[in-house]
Amino acid sequence: MMTRKTRFIRAANALLFSGRELLWTIAAVVLLLLVVFPLAYRSWERIELPAEFRLPYENRDNYYLYSRCAEQETARRPYLFLGDSAIWGMYASNSGTLPEQLNRLCGSSLCGNLAIDGLHPVAMKTLIEHFGTAVRDRTVLIYFNPLWLNSTKYDLSSSEEISINHPKLLPQFGGIPNYRASLDERIGTLIDRNILFFGIRNHLQNYFYGNADLKKHLAEHSGCNPLAPLRRSICPMETEHKGTKENWSTRGIPIQHWEWVPLSASRQWQALLECAAILAERGNRVVVLIGGINPELLDDSTRAGLTQLRSDAEKHLQSAQLEYFLLPELDGQLYADASHPLEEGYRRLAEFLAEQPLFKNHSRVLRGEGKG
Repeated sequence: MMTRKTRFIRAANALLFSGRELLWTIAAVVLLLLVVFPLAYRSWERIELPAEFRLPYENRDNYYLYSRCAEQETARRPYLFLGDSAIWGMYASNSGTLPEQLNRLCGSSLCGNLAIDGLHPVAMKTLIEHFGTAVRDRTVLIYFNPLWLNSTKYDLSSSEEISINHPKLLPQFGGIPNYRASLDERIGTLIDRNILFFGIRNHLQNYFYGNADLKKHLAEHSGCNPLAPLRRSICPMETEHKGTKENWSTRGIPIQHWEWVPLSASRQWQALLECAAILAERGNRVVVLIGGINPELLDDSTRAGLTQLRSDAEKHLQSAQLEYFLLPELDGQLYADASHPLEEGYRRLAEFLAEQPLFKNHSRVLRGEGKG
């Protein structure tokens, strides 16, 4: 006679896997999570870029989203600007950034803005290596911001502790002395960087759940549909920064004294050159924009050091056979702080670039003034 206990044991045994079956089950789950889901989600999600696109400030650490946007910008723009917030436009509206003002002067949507707030050259190199692979066969203008060389601390060549922008884009075992992450954090960063599933997970957390911890979010909203925030179509648009006319002097920023890091000893400068080499290997025409710093914000010795640094950058780029433009120095009142131009400052820089053959010839072709 079969008792209830006997029936339970037989039912439980029916659910047991052999060793081989268990391995196949685990492999199927891993395949589903790490391969099938990421590819399916990538095909399912639709990203529609606005005409005046720049990666939203709140998504500046969303590198999966950046990679998708870079694909679309590369497909629709022949010129792409790459750099930090001095190109992104910290104190400018979407229409007031350097790429957009140059577009208006050229009469076409030639230029895309692939800059990110806080993107120093060391982080830029990793970004292009892993998340900018779609940037090929275009003209890429890399902005060199001397600000990153204003001390060994910001150059990442010092052991002095600092809050580093984009730590997940740092070489995790690259000998950066003031990067203090634990071993677990470094390994986790490498996993996030190289496995698409985790990149999408971070994207979902950032874009749809406001960077909240997903486990905590689910616990706090236990009665709600956890998939409710998701949307198939998204349009990443910057809405926080709308521009300002308040310059550095009205903001009360004091005069600065900096000890510039020589290019020959600079980690940031070396990373910029390596980034340029990666882009060139992918068929891009690379042009370096040697930027400036608000001259009125610097003391005499710092200003003289900046002049020498920009001159040295020219010589290094000539030696490396890299194209470049030495951007004109702007009047101090056109800066919001040390390195961020106001919209009028961007207009002056755009006028300078529009007169260069790189853009002038392209504009003539668009207007039908080309050959013949």
